Amino acid sequence: MSTQELNAKQQSIVTIASFTASGDLPKLSEALNEGLDAGLTITEIKEVLVQMYAYAGFPRSLNGIGTFMSVLEARTTKGIKDTPGKESSPLPTNKTSIELGTENQTKLIGAPAAGAYIAFAPAIDQFLKGHLFGDIFGRDNIDFQTREIATIAALANMEGVNPQLQAHFRIGFNTGLSEAQMQSLIGVLAAKVGQPQADNAAQILGKVLNKEAAPPAQKIVRLAKLEIHAEHLESYKAALKEEIEASLRLEPGVLALRSVSEKEKPTRITIMEIYATVDAYKAHIASSHFQKYKVGTEHMVKSLELVEVDPIVLGEK
Repeated sequence: MSTQELNAKQQSIVTIASFTASGDLPKLSEALNEGLDAGLTITEIKEVLVQMYAYAGFPRSLNGIGTFMSVLEARTTKGIKDTPGKESSPLPTNKTSIELGTENQTKLIGAPAAGAYIAFAPAIDQFLKGHLFGDIFGRDNIDFQTREIATIAALANMEGVNPQLQAHFRIGFNTGLSEAQMQSLIGVLAAKVGQPQADNAAQILGKVLNKEAAPPAQKIVRLAKLEIHAEHLESYKAALKEEIEASLRLEPGVLALRSVSEKEKPTRITIMEIYATVDAYKAHIASSHFQKYKVGTEHMVKSLELVEVDPIVLGEK
């Protein structure tokens, strides 16, 4: 896996797990469609939804599965064929779930599990080892890194579970996830889930890294005012539409791109751009789809003015 930012499939797992955990089914439906479009298989998504019951409970997991069934039915009706994916191999027959789970738990934590809770409530220790780390984490149709991305994202969108979130950030590092990927996960939370959740996750990650979390990122809002050569207006509008759709689909840090033209002078176009952070803006202008748009429309643009603005109220209904 890349040591840089999460890829598109991993970013989709963040939103799928987050919205399953919070029970936000309309946003989950959108995240499920984006995940399938990004290349996640049906089996991979089902496995994430099933795993969520260990963290968010059976009701949220079942609601997520029901939402996924509706999404798949709607996509099939539209003629979209999604990749089924591979089913999990059978669990080993030469060891019990507790034995398998103990091995997995030790590997993920980096040492045998310890804590006063084990002596106080040994049953929960048995369930964690046998069921969570054995029966669930022992399934091989998604890997440990994917499971930890889902777990961290789910915990980040739940209240009162910071100790567990901190523990799973550590486990995520033990699976080989990098700091850059963790920061990318937090970036997806900021762009798609909520700034408070992202800020809290950043603080917890800072504790794990033993350093102060960065201050909350400020949104970047700007206006692009263009005048287009009249003979190229329709071609420009088509290229702009393609670029905006690609940016919103592929870049979680692009929060909004809205374009309008003047009624009396349709060749005058204004675009409002909203980015989650400065880094999100830099990533946007370096993206292949933006560069394609920029190079392809240069000869169509008569003039361009970029205006930095301060948001007062960015309301939506």
